[in-house]
Amino acid sequence: MKKTQRLLAVDDEAGMTDLLRRVLTAEGYSVTTCASAEEADGVLAGEPFDLVITDLVMSGKGGEHLVRRVRDEHPDTEIIVITAHASVDSAIEVMKQGAFDYLRKPLLPEEILHAVNRALELKGLRDEVRALRREKENSLHGKILGRSPLLQRAFERLRRAAHTDATILIEGESGTGKELFARAIHGESPRASGPFIPVNCGAIPSNLLETELFGHARGAFTGAHAERIGYFEAASGGTLFLDEIGELETVLQVKLLRVLQEGCVTRVGETQARAVDVRIVTATNKNLLDEVRQGAFRQDLYYRLHVVHVVVPPLRDRREDVLLLAHAFLHRYTEKYRKSFSDIDPKAAWILQHYDYPGNVRELENIIESAVVTGRGKVLRPAHLREALGEDLFGEVVGDSEDLDLPFAEAAGRVVERFERSYLEAQLRRFGGRINRVARAAGLSRRTVERKMNKYSLERRNFVPQGNDAAVDP
Repeated sequence: MKKTQRLLAVDDEAGMTDLLRRVLTAEGYSVTTCASAEEADGVLAGEPFDLVITDLVMSGKGGEHLVRRVRDEHPDTEIIVITAHASVDSAIEVMKQGAFDYLRKPLLPEEILHAVNRALELKGLRDEVRALRREKENSLHGKILGRSPLLQRAFERLRRAAHTDATILIEGESGTGKELFARAIHGESPRASGPFIPVNCGAIPSNLLETELFGHARGAFTGAHAERIGYFEAASGGTLFLDEIGELETVLQVKLLRVLQEGCVTRVGETQARAVDVRIVTATNKNLLDEVRQGAFRQDLYYRLHVVHVVVPPLRDRREDVLLLAHAFLHRYTEKYRKSFSDIDPKAAWILQHYDYPGNVRELENIIESAVVTGRGKVLRPAHLREALGEDLFGEVVGDSEDLDLPFAEAAGRVVERFERSYLEAQLRRFGGRINRVARAAGLSRRTVERKMNKYSLERRNFVPQGNDAAVDP
């Protein structure tokens, strides 16, 4: 870390700036020096620094000026002031203005390093806190991580809608986290203290779903020995999340439409309508408008649900979020299973970013959980992912896994060789071993094709159809 940290030393005594440069450069810091506050003003205007060390009393503008400037314009930069014995009180005053510490002349190298290391350690902690806050701001209700523009647009749309009672329709592929979005909406809404009740409309048999949603009276049907409230009434004052709404049968679509229009439900076996105060959030992995066009979903209900419409993007369309999610899952399951994983190897990170995740975030989570459960060590490596993904999927992503341990140019060469061999084999089969035809189709000379066949031990006779062994290569 020290080699990437940039320090600015300001003093009108050349001997002091030379001492600071020698001591701090020897520790691996990048040090820029200035002979006056005026010169430092110009340097600060052009580039950021992690730490400024300035003398308090200089000809021209003094150190107080730099402290105020850095605090106002570069709040992420730490400040240490240098003072003589007679100006200690002034040094304490500038610390109240935002300086981290002061050093009293004459300076000893170990004192300089101790103060600098402490200041930069504090800066590191502050930067980490700011990063965590930004991540929380980049999430919806602190639950959904994502930096991608696609996800951020969905976040912003849902944030604006969360504080209303508007009905929300969330569309997205399976595994994208639609229920997590629904819970986050509830958590950011004025109904957060009320119940959140999720119902999977595709998981409950249609003959039971009506009573589950609307409740029933005692004796309404065989086995109804007592009255029962439905999910609509149970969710009163809160949010009812209807997942897989596209699976709802037509008769229940009609009843749901009435609830949305009138704000009341009628239990099975009763005639009396009961008012309910519930916010409806729905989700589907289908394109609901296509379902309407095909006559599988009521158009009037669709537009009732479509007041706020959000599409959750699949993970393959927001690859910049993959490692953020992977690290979060790694931390979660390392704690859960009491393992020691703390980081992801760059090669494993490459694999994670280049997989397409047909199961989306849920699949990524399962991969990381599996790797943590079965793996050992502190760093997640390709070998862990090979076991979690399985040989076939792992091979589809990385090809020959040995390539990952090679320099880039050599690994790229192997990829090209595998393509060349596969391409030639396909063309030789296509043209029955006729090399001239292969050469013309590939845009290569016959000599080049033959050279490559020799390189990959491809023999013409293996591609000539049976009974045509003597066929002339035109």
